[in-house]
Amino acid sequence: IDKKKALPFLNSCDVGDNIEPVLFEIVANPALVTSKPFADVSPYSEFADESEALFMLGSIFRLQNVKRSSDGKVWIVRMTLCSDDEHDLKQVFIDMKEQLSLDDPLLGDLYHDLGRLASSAGNSDKSMEWRQKAIALKKQKQPTSKSTIPKQSSSTGKSIE
Repeated sequence: IDKKKALPFLNSCDVGDNIEPVLFEIVANPALVTSKPFADVSPYSEFADESEALFMLGSIFRLQNVKRSSDGKVWIVRMTLCSDDEHDLKQVFIDMKEQLSLDDPLLGDLYHDLGRLASSAGNSDKSMEWRQKAIALKKQKQPTSKSTIPKQSSSTGKSIE
């Protein structure tokens, strides 16, 4: 992707109070990352002469540095897409869980993600435990009929209600 095409666009942006133009420079090696894929979506761009990449939601990046462009008008954030074995997501999720209150709307999503993480690590029992917590929390927050609560399944193919 061409940095020289992006900078003039950012330099021409109308910035106001608390708004700063930012350019993200991302190093991403497809050979190292398989669980959170990314793709060149340039052929699908609305603008034929632009290059674009799309990263899967949940991709994790390691921050390299943040600095101003040579003319001082644009912040440049340099990052590297983390490889599958480079980060400890379980600890990140557990830290997030400790920071969330019991009535936080994100807690159910976090429990579900911990279940997916345990499942991908081959721990189906722990996966079911986290997913049951997610469903129990959803039932507690939405005490409606059983049919409004979606079924969630682990990698073992079991379903729970």
